[in-house]
Amino acid sequence: MRRFGFLFFLGALSLLFWGCPTTPIQNDNYLQSPLTFVVDTVPAVHPYCSLPSTQIPFPSLDSCQNTKKFVLRWEQPQDTTGFVEYRIYLDTNPPNAVGQTWTTISTERSLASAIIPGVGGPADSLVFIFNSTPSSTNVFPRGPGIVTFDSTGRSDAQGRLVFAIVTVYSSGSSGEPRYTYLINTDKFPPNPMLPVYTPYARSMEIDWSRPPDPTSFFDPGADSGIIQEYVLRLERGSVLSVFNPADSFSPQVTFFNGGANWSSRVKVSSFTTVHGAPGREFVLPDSQHVFDFNGPDPRDSLKVIVSGLIPLDTVEASLWAIDLAGNTTDSTLMTRVILTDTTTPTTPQLKLDSVAENGFVFSFTDSRDLVQSGAILVPSDSPNGNILQYHIIRRLLAGSTGGIANADSIAAVNSTNSGDTLFTDTVSDLPPGTSYRIYVQAMDSTGHLSLRDSLDVATLTNSFKGPDSGFTCPAGFVAIPASHFQMGDTSTTALPNSTPPGQHYITSYCIENYEHRDATGAFQIHMTWQQAKAACQAVAPQDNSHLCTEAEWERACKGSDDSTAPPPLTYGFQSEDPNNPNALFNVCNVGTGDSEMAVTQSLRNPNCLTREGAFDMTGNLAEWVLDTYDSTVYQNAIPDTLYPGQPLVPPVDTATHGFRGGYYLNTHLATSTVLQSAKCANRDYPKQVRPQIYAGCMDSTQPLVVLTYDNPALAPLCVPIPASIPWQSVTSVLPSPDTLNSQILFLVSGVAQPVPYNPPAIPQAYQYNKPISAQLTPLSVAALTFVNSQTGDEIADTLNAAPLLVDTSDATLTALFGIEVAPPWSVLRVNGHYAIHYLYAYSVTTTIPARRQYSNSVIGFRCCSLPQQP
Repeated sequence: MRRFGFLFFLGALSLLFWGCPTTPIQNDNYLQSPLTFVVDTVPAVHPYCSLPSTQIPFPSLDSCQNTKKFVLRWEQPQDTTGFVEYRIYLDTNPPNAVGQTWTTISTERSLASAIIPGVGGPADSLVFIFNSTPSSTNVFPRGPGIVTFDSTGRSDAQGRLVFAIVTVYSSGSSGEPRYTYLINTDKFPPNPMLPVYTPYARSMEIDWSRPPDPTSFFDPGADSGIIQEYVLRLERGSVLSVFNPADSFSPQVTFFNGGANWSSRVKVSSFTTVHGAPGREFVLPDSQHVFDFNGPDPRDSLKVIVSGLIPLDTVEASLWAIDLAGNTTDSTLMTRVILTDTTTPTTPQLKLDSVAENGFVFSFTDSRDLVQSGAILVPSDSPNGNILQYHIIRRLLAGSTGGIANADSIAAVNSTNSGDTLFTDTVSDLPPGTSYRIYVQAMDSTGHLSLRDSLDVATLTNSFKGPDSGFTCPAGFVAIPASHFQMGDTSTTALPNSTPPGQHYITSYCIENYEHRDATGAFQIHMTWQQAKAACQAVAPQDNSHLCTEAEWERACKGSDDSTAPPPLTYGFQSEDPNNPNALFNVCNVGTGDSEMAVTQSLRNPNCLTREGAFDMTGNLAEWVLDTYDSTVYQNAIPDTLYPGQPLVPPVDTATHGFRGGYYLNTHLATSTVLQSAKCANRDYPKQVRPQIYAGCMDSTQPLVVLTYDNPALAPLCVPIPASIPWQSVTSVLPSPDTLNSQILFLVSGVAQPVPYNPPAIPQAYQYNKPISAQLTPLSVAALTFVNSQTGDEIADTLNAAPLLVDTSDATLTALFGIEVAPPWSVLRVNGHYAIHYLYAYSVTTTIPARRQYSNSVIGFRCCSLPQQP
């Protein structure tokens, strides 16, 4: 007999809890009881299966993985003073204690199935199996391993196994037991199957995925069982077909299980239906591979090819699964497969007609189904004869980056086009310089597909025009040819800082196709304007690389306003539709609140691009621009001709700088406001969100209690914690459920009953109002002073103190404040140390204009440069 250890997992758990008391106010011992106690299954492939055999009850890895394993989980009680051990009982009336009551059993240490000394971590767990030979001891020290329980005779009439956990203290007291249970018998059939039937002239293909087989009462959607076999039942013409009884019905199957040919293992039998139709039944063995929770697995793919069928016939098929316990999926579901066509259509022929920077035009000839002509089959004389539709497929070729990728469409044959011998399709709104492969395939009225024809095509590369035609751009940049453009907002809803609009001419330049990224490909955020400016200058100094100006950014977003160019864009993506704002939100991540998409290129929609190939000018990240922000600059005289790298207002490090684009976080704004903010012409500048201390409720030494009321006329009320209650021991506070006044209840560690408290000196307006919530003020706000070294100005401000409490070393604080301020601003130091004052405070956030330059996690930037000469 070996002795086995086990594992206690650490971490906060949020699990379904069965049959345990949940109202601590009604339970005298709730502070001494585990907060939760649950049991569940664990995956077959468990890390502990790789442990040495001295720590697990298995001779091999396979035997461990093929054995059902379970886990008990619980959280430690709130009161751990004098804690001795946990006792876990399998069955509250075990066979070795017949005639004893549970009250007596729960105090008998020898009757416990498992004893775990010590309080352990905040959350514990025990991995175990069932076996008629249990572990040799019931005392288990902490450590990795799997233990064995004997469940013989311990299930109740419903097949449940009941577990109880009891906490034991040195004083002799114990917490209220917690209970949970599981059902250890598989009563659940495999999940429904969704086979796909594909008919051909003399055969058909059936494809399906191995269905999950639930066995757990607690998670019936989980797959933890094993499929033993499948049954495929085929009946010929049992209802619709008129068949010749002399015709034989002898279909054969080729069975592929996980890609391997298992045809030799198939068992076959014949039968006759009640209608007199012949039939065959095939028993298909399973690989007994457990369904893969981590994603699609080729071993879970199954396929049968049925051959030897009769053209123009009807076959009825049913397929069901059987698990190891004999449970089956529905065996009465039948699919009628009609084998009506024996031919495939002719192949349509593709041809490229024209190509441009943002799309191309192609055409293809019609397809025709084969018809009988004497002893041979020939294409139909009619255009599109028996053709139902054409499948058009576009695939992005390897080596093309940033392009709009795969797209599939169907061109239906109808009364309008059925006589056409040539079909033309126009593809638009593509990025310049991107390569694609086009496929076309015809499908006849019975679902037979022709062979595919293919065509490779690349959109033209965006390039400079006229005298600049030989110029190029650095890698990662796109060309913005010299052109006229409308700067400012021409709409009736234009904001004052974007008016009046004016027509200007800007010379050629280059702009990054995405917001600036570092060497790993990650977008560079958390950067000050000064850092963004320096980063752009370092990209290609020989080409005068620089942080884009407002004029450069707006021209790249809108496009050219020359007479030969398409109409300028409003939002910076070429397929935009002013009548469909949802397209803007979904394509360009405007007003969605999706931060993960904003900072991850692979999650972005590639359709959000300009005609010249600049992606995500609107939505996603806001972008620093070089100019000093001036709300009235458009009202001043702006030169007719603008040059790259020359801002409208010269940049000054100590000034406020503007940004363009962004607005993915503005989910709280009206749609009309978000649409206005998302325009290429929209101008903005940073604003700050800061905690604002509620003056009536702050203390630097200890928390206070904040009471909020349903009456909007009553402001939050702040009351102190009474001196009789040690505030360090208060775990939570709540309004008293049994009074109509401001009485509150304190839950105090080590005290069984909640402690009621009636705050003194309650203002008269509050006396007949009951608070709807009570909370402790957190240590959440830091008060500090920002100093301007040039002007001597000092600004008192607040920050969220949570990150400051993790590490208060000068190096960490310097890095944190470096994100919040830029020269000449700094955080005040006293005697060489930062002067920071932490407050227990009830605070609300407020948006204020930026009083200093700062970095924001949603602001990126984009670099521009002069073209490279040949």
